[in-house]
Amino acid sequence: MFSKLIDSSRHRAYELIEKEHARRKRRKAYFIKRIKSDYDLIDGRYKEFKELLKNYLRSRSDDSWFKLDQYSEKMFVPYIKNFTADGANQDITPILDILDSPRLADKFGPMLSFLGTSIKTVLEDRKNWMYARNEDILNSICELDNIALSIRNLMNDLDLELADN
Repeated sequence: MFSKLIDSSRHRAYELIEKEHARRKRRKAYFIKRIKSDYDLIDGRYKEFKELLKNYLRSRSDDSWFKLDQYSEKMFVPYIKNFTADGANQDITPILDILDSPRLADKFGPMLSFLGTSIKTVLEDRKNWMYARNEDILNSICELDNIALSIRNLMNDLDLELADN
């Protein structure tokens, strides 16, 4: 009888542990998917921004500059600032303690903040692009592409977190 009670208690403990593990996995997946969804939106807007910039570099018209400037001011820069400063960092915070990769937990917030600052620095100079040489603008875009690649690598690290489960 005593051994049945111990077995029953052990079984309930295992069930509770499994339920808690499943809950943590769902929680981690939820927040990682939110971050990835926000990133996909930013990535899409970055591609649109680059297309508008290419159009401007081809034509150098006031109209193409106006479209580029308006898009970057209203549709691109605010989303970048939100994603790098608040959005992704707020979404990663609740799951830092349950990430499988301690390296990712340690680097995600600081790295994203640094990359966000780098993006803002490059984009603050965009008002001067109207009068800049194409080569200088392309150098700035190359910097943005490198930053975007670093952010994409962070997103790949998040994908690995989901794949490990």
